[in-house]
Amino acid sequence: MQFGKAYWGTFEQGIKREWIVTNGIGGFASSSIIGANTRRYHGLLFASLNPPISRHLVLSKLDESIEVKNRKYDLFTNQTPGYISNGHMHLQRFYLDPFPTYVFNIQDIFIEKKIFMINNKNSVVILYNITNGSNESYIKITPIVNFREYHSNSSRHQMNFHKKISSSEVIIKPNGNNTEIKIKSFDSNFIDMEDSWFYNMEYTIEKERGLKAIEDHFIPGYFEAKLNPYQNKLITIVASTEETDGSINMRSKAQFKWIRTFGC
Repeated sequence: MQFGKAYWGTFEQGIKREWIVTNGIGGFASSSIIGANTRRYHGLLFASLNPPISRHLVLSKLDESIEVKNRKYDLFTNQTPGYISNGHMHLQRFYLDPFPTYVFNIQDIFIEKKIFMINNKNSVVILYNITNGSNESYIKITPIVNFREYHSNSSRHQMNFHKKISSSEVIIKPNGNNTEIKIKSFDSNFIDMEDSWFYNMEYTIEKERGLKAIEDHFIPGYFEAKLNPYQNKLITIVASTEETDGSINMRSKAQFKWIRTFGC
């Protein structure tokens, strides 16, 4: 199943189609085909903290941008009251075969973003295959984090987090809870940010349903990688409430190459 640019000529068109993948123990990831979250049930990692119940949103999104020749291009699409960021205008194709995959194009740069979950684990893997063009460029990947029960919405005054950071990982612990949200990259560096928040993300579908449609999120920092001219680079981001190691990175890349080879 695949869709092209004709399906997201406008934001309203692009949010009509959605996807969901599950991990077999009550957790899931879901969004729209343009990557805009339009429901409180959209997010890259809803972890089942007491499988198969106690589902919590822990990772809302990863928002990406590319910088080339001192110009920044945002690939993300978000809605706040009165404003929509139109990263989906750089989206060339979305397909589900079998995993949700976004294909972006900026100048002569192509970025393929594939999302899948680890079976029986509260872990999501986001794999980027980047084919850089003729200029040096930089990719920035920003985790948008939360910690709330999946039927609710959260606001800034309800959230406080503690962080532990390294060059390639950030571990986030909600205040008053023992859950650790681990977000790790095996191919890019983590840059810390202090007291950074995404305010007033608006969920169109919840608004139409007459429910609370505004939510705040925490931004711990971002991952950044340099891309040399004509370089092909794979970047793996793993978000989990469980332990992660390099084997996930190796399995993810092997699975990606198998899918690319056999087309399934």
